[in-house]
Amino acid sequence: MTLPSFVGKITKKPALISLCIGLLCILIGSAIFIFLFDNVREQNDIARLDQPTLAWFMGHRSNSLTAIMKLITTIASPIVLGVLVTVGSLVWGRKRREIWRPALLIGAMGLAVMTSTIIKLLTGRGRPPLSDMIPPFEVDFSFPSGHTLGIAVLVLVAGYLIYSRRPTKRRLFLWITMTVFGISIVASSRLYLAYHWITDIGASVGLALIVFGIVMLVDTWFMNYRRQSRKVLSSTGQ
Repeated sequence: MTLPSFVGKITKKPALISLCIGLLCILIGSAIFIFLFDNVREQNDIARLDQPTLAWFMGHRSNSLTAIMKLITTIASPIVLGVLVTVGSLVWGRKRREIWRPALLIGAMGLAVMTSTIIKLLTGRGRPPLSDMIPPFEVDFSFPSGHTLGIAVLVLVAGYLIYSRRPTKRRLFLWITMTVFGISIVASSRLYLAYHWITDIGASVGLALIVFGIVMLVDTWFMNYRRQSRKVLSSTGQ
């Protein structure tokens, strides 16, 4: 099968919609990240909300809420979340007897961690003051939020990999609900504990959209390639 024939067939199938959505997510995510990065560098526009947002969360602290937020941020840490995703993906792959989707999820999470680490080192942005933080203190770089990026990639990619194979209205509703809830609660815990600025959170959402878009493109290409390969094999009697 030649490249032109592959492209010609994919434009006649719903896979084209997935490709367009994937590209759109990459463009939107890039725009969000670049906009917030520029704001952080220039300390204007949205970056002016960093301090007021932090002050608002600090003004609504309580002992019980602090305990909940600490638990949430611990579970959503890159290390803990990475272990949970890896174990869950291995169980998923063994139970469903497949490699592609679990591997794609692990790969997406790995890309998120790598991206966050590199950007933190390149930007070198400081976290909120230690006097505002709730112990244990975090003293590494702040931009972007690795916790928020990790949970955003997890709910977006896992939801997509489940929904895309058997799309239903119920699955779509659950996917959207879990995405909004998951990102909101983890982002809130990071702001509440004064570990991040609001611009760190926004940049992480932008990066998550980029990773999600890449996953959609790769998965759509692979699934279409596999379908076409099976057709070729069946037509040749192999």
